[in-house]
Amino acid sequence: MNIQMQTGGILILLLLLYFYKRQGNLGLYTGRIFLRVLYVTILCLTLDILSIILIVHQASLPLLLVETECKIYLTSLVVSGYMALVYTNADIRHLAKADTFSLRLGLAVAVVALFILSLPIHIFYDGGNVAYTYGPACSATYIGALILILITLFKLATQGKSMNPKRRSAIRLWLIIWIIAALLQFFNSRLLLVGFANAMGMVILFFELENPEIYINRDTGFFNSYALIEFIRQRYRKGMDCCGIMISLENIHINDILPSRLEAAMLEVIQFIRQLPDTTVFQTDNREFSLSFENLETLERTRDIIFKRFQNNWLENTKDNSETGPLLLEPHYIIIPSGSVAKSADEMLDMLRYFRMHCSDMAESHTLILDESSITAKRQREEILSILIQAIAEDRIEAFYQPIYSTTEKKFVSAEALARIRRPDGSIVPPGLFIPIAEDTGLITKVGEIMFDKVCRFIRDNNMERYGLRYIEINLSVVQCENGALAGTYIDIMEKYKICPQY
Repeated sequence: MNIQMQTGGILILLLLLYFYKRQGNLGLYTGRIFLRVLYVTILCLTLDILSIILIVHQASLPLLLVETECKIYLTSLVVSGYMALVYTNADIRHLAKADTFSLRLGLAVAVVALFILSLPIHIFYDGGNVAYTYGPACSATYIGALILILITLFKLATQGKSMNPKRRSAIRLWLIIWIIAALLQFFNSRLLLVGFANAMGMVILFFELENPEIYINRDTGFFNSYALIEFIRQRYRKGMDCCGIMISLENIHINDILPSRLEAAMLEVIQFIRQLPDTTVFQTDNREFSLSFENLETLERTRDIIFKRFQNNWLENTKDNSETGPLLLEPHYIIIPSGSVAKSADEMLDMLRYFRMHCSDMAESHTLILDESSITAKRQREEILSILIQAIAEDRIEAFYQPIYSTTEKKFVSAEALARIRRPDGSIVPPGLFIPIAEDTGLITKVGEIMFDKVCRFIRDNNMERYGLRYIEINLSVVQCENGALAGTYIDIMEKYKICPQY
């Protein structure tokens, strides 16, 4: 019997299923659809092998049984084509519309399957190794499967930009292999390639996209940062709320901790986190963990457990001396009571990135609650940063001069130059808003150069003695003072305006 390729294909698929099931998975929508496609493909190959066995032994079997099983196998090919389309739709961003389209098409596929079952089918067996079917039922199957594949390729072409690029390429390659095999088998019925080609497509999808290990941190077995991104996107795409806690130990003071001690403590931390109940754990960095919960009640219960544990020492079982004694770790926490604070998955991911970078700005409790107030503060910061960048580009940073009064001489003797930003509408941005942001982003260096240039120009263009001014004070940020080029840059500006440094 010519079932060697089908047998090889089904063994490959069973191995894929074993490796897929062996590893824990997130239950992502695309993963669940892939699993269904895998089951359908295994069923299709099994029916293919069974149909050949029945054809070979048709002399001792009822003809109706053989023909019916062969037709069921043909309908499974159409269902395979349909599942390829469903899998493609699984990654399209407008998931609700994709589901509706798949459901409607599924009804049409069911009608086609019934139509195939009603058509006549012919069986060929040469008494040796060649056995296959042909006739109207086979032709209808090829046409139906081809239409589904063409629809899938059309959706890839028209809606592919909203898909994961790797998924788009893998699905396209899978379908091309399938089409080539179907054409070869259509023109030469002795070549039973379709089932094996479908199995190869599954191999491509598994290793390119659906291998659970791509979502796993191999050192700890927790889900990784890529898994977290996909998890958050799916929750938002399906309209599901999410809540969680991010535990960061990246900012702990480790200069006085031996690497071996820190590593041993982290092993204890990992073991503790692994035992937390009702928790999906993501390790997003070497010493950073994101925990997801199904509801706020579970979050609050787990939060209390975590807080209580981190108030106690780690490495309690080691010798009590300065190098190997117990170690107290003080993590930073970001608590997300509800994902509704963000309008989309991308906004939530952006906020998590932002607050991770600003862990050191948290209160003494080292805890930040990602709620409306913190989100509003972040959005205001982004607005001020945009205004600052525009002001630098459009020369809207102004120098205001605050006079300094000498109580000894009873008169004004100098002035302090103060940086101000004027919005396009003429209003002034308070320095308390933009100076800290300028320091955080490094823009303070440019702001400082602009201010120094404006003050030097003011000194050159005005008779300071007329105002009773002996000098003008200019503020420097610590960030500016850390710049080794500061002196040279400011000397060049003074020389440009021919200003004596005493001013």
